[in-house]
Amino acid sequence: MTGSDITKELETLRRRVAELECLLTEREQEETKNKENGRQYHLVTDNVTDVIWKVNLDSPAHLNYISPSVTRMLGYTVEEVMNKTMEEIFSASSLKNAMKILSDEIACIDKKQIDQHKSITAEIELKHKNGLRWSPKTGQVVKIEFCS
Repeated sequence: MTGSDITKELETLRRRVAELECLLTEREQEETKNKENGRQYHLVTDNVTDVIWKVNLDSPAHLNYISPSVTRMLGYTVEEVMNKTMEEIFSASSLKNAMKILSDEIACIDKKQIDQHKSITAEIELKHKNGLRWSPKTGQVVKIEFCS
């Protein structure tokens, strides 16, 4: 290898290092942005008065996420609710209604007929930790929203 070859190789390596440094900087900026977005998302979801429910479409009987406002609404801690099935939280008729809505939405997703702005309002009855049934007050709406 000649001195000229070494110089060319060194220059190639320097360019590659500079490219990698740029990629690393972009990745760090993206991670910072994602952390901030996550922080803002949790700021909203952790402080909203409505209960936000998130389920996996593959196993809708179990929750992936529930907002802390569930404690005010149903008396359970987030951890308690996360360890419960939907059957333990919803009244039988409300669970049947929610599963029907979910089934219809899965069918729309399967057919690629997704309306990202769709919001479904449903009357539901939930089981409070104290054993009583909870349902929305007059004027209070419970919405089930599906995002794909």
